[in-house]
Amino acid sequence: MSWLGETDDYNKEDSLGEFNNDRYIEDLSEDNMDLNTNNNFIEEESEYANKDIKLKVPLPVILFLIAIIAISVFSMIRFPSTLQDYKIYKNAKERIKNGETSQTLNDLHTLVEKYPDSLPIVIRTIEQCMENGYYDNAGYLHNTYMVGKSISDSEYEWVNKYLSWLDDYYNTLDQIEIIFNQLSEDDATEEELDYAEIENKLKDLLYKEDTSNAVVYYYLALVTDSTKQAIEYLEECYEADPECFDVRVRLAIMYRRVGDFEKARKFTDEALGKDKIDSGALRSLAILHMLEQNMEEALKVAEEAYNNYSDGEYIRETYLIALHFNDLIEEAQVIKNEIIELQGQLEEETQKLLEGEITLEEYYVEG
Repeated sequence: MSWLGETDDYNKEDSLGEFNNDRYIEDLSEDNMDLNTNNNFIEEESEYANKDIKLKVPLPVILFLIAIIAISVFSMIRFPSTLQDYKIYKNAKERIKNGETSQTLNDLHTLVEKYPDSLPIVIRTIEQCMENGYYDNAGYLHNTYMVGKSISDSEYEWVNKYLSWLDDYYNTLDQIEIIFNQLSEDDATEEELDYAEIENKLKDLLYKEDTSNAVVYYYLALVTDSTKQAIEYLEECYEADPECFDVRVRLAIMYRRVGDFEKARKFTDEALGKDKIDSGALRSLAILHMLEQNMEEALKVAEEAYNNYSDGEYIRETYLIALHFNDLIEEAQVIKNEIIELQGQLEEETQKLLEGEITLEEYYVEG
């Protein structure tokens, strides 16, 4: 089967199985066509030396050759786009291995939209989403492009595996939402929520059937008021599923807060190894550079994070601080105005840092 086509042995409806990469990828090959139009003039010292020898080509043959040339020209016009699409499909795993995860998955998603009936492309995209923690994307792709399609026995088995995993993932998120809703029934503000009670109820979800422990541990880290406890929860999350949300970036932040820059750098580098343009990881790296007084490098990385995703958590604030400590006052004011326009005002601690009332260490590292 070609990368755009379907096999003949699909025999199950609305089903799923273990994906065999070799099954769906056939090397593209081009028909090698040599059109030789050489006119050979042979001179021999014989009785035919002074005679012209001409080949008379029948009209049907000429018309056939013209048709072949026309088809070749049309194919060459269309071929670059098809070749580029095939490269996206074939090189996806290698690109992700090289840290181009989000870009590659975006390209694959575009391919799925372009070739919605190509089961190999849909399967490759879902496979890579599942392997790299883009679980919501995988769920969307399944519901949109897999439901109702006929698949083989091996695919059926593979799809059932990831559907079972996604069922646990979504069931856990539903249970967490119920916990938060129950404790905020009285329209309590975020400050008034009893996070200790939320933490206890979340713990009750651990190690239950149809539950993702990684997701529970991640949320436990969000609600605890202890940085050290958050680190423990995040380490448990990371051990259960290192692709769960942005657990690497969260670990980098928490280790930086307790002053363990070595582990903060370890998880930052790991996150960037997975995705070079991860704005949260770039922000983490920029902060570490500032704490090491490497201000120029900090600015370069903070700007990259801002350019990639300015709406990310504290991305603008970090860029503003990097500009400030590089004495780029006018540029810093532009970003400050942008933050005020979006949020109403700067956070009090950020304002204190910019006014010199606290140090970078006091701002980014717990005492």
